[in-house]
Amino acid sequence: MTAKEERYLHLDECIRSLNEAWHIVREVRASPQKSAITAAACRYALVAYARPYTASDGIHQNRRRKNAYKYETPPQGIAGEELALHDEILLLRHKILAHSDLNVKDAKIYLLHQGDGAKACIVSNIPPSLPDPSAVINLIEHTLDLLYEERTKGQEDLRKA
Repeated sequence: MTAKEERYLHLDECIRSLNEAWHIVREVRASPQKSAITAAACRYALVAYARPYTASDGIHQNRRRKNAYKYETPPQGIAGEELALHDEILLLRHKILAHSDLNVKDAKIYLLHQGDGAKACIVSNIPPSLPDPSAVINLIEHTLDLLYEERTKGQEDLRKA
């Protein structure tokens, strides 16, 4: 596989991840009954949304060479409220959904001494709520429109090679 083909494959994988997130969030939004399963599906969809913006190793580009594939920012054309939502989703993914960063919790431990022992009580921040599904769907659709254009250009570049 050439470097150009690998870049195109990465772009196609990004589009696939975003489409996966789009389908899941649409189903969650349409579900009349919210449950632990729909909440887990929504969290997974946000992780899938973030996949294009996290490192992806290939033969020509990878973390060992410190040039892994990833979009540093969303495509040009994502701005304002959509950009803020994008940043919120990535923060959720990096700090809460795919990891469990303790500093986000800002926890305090209190000891209750009883007789010969002590019991620990932990008080921490409530995790942030997940973003509005309709706003996430709109962001994904806008991002996909831009990436579809990029894929068309990538296909033309592959034909020229």
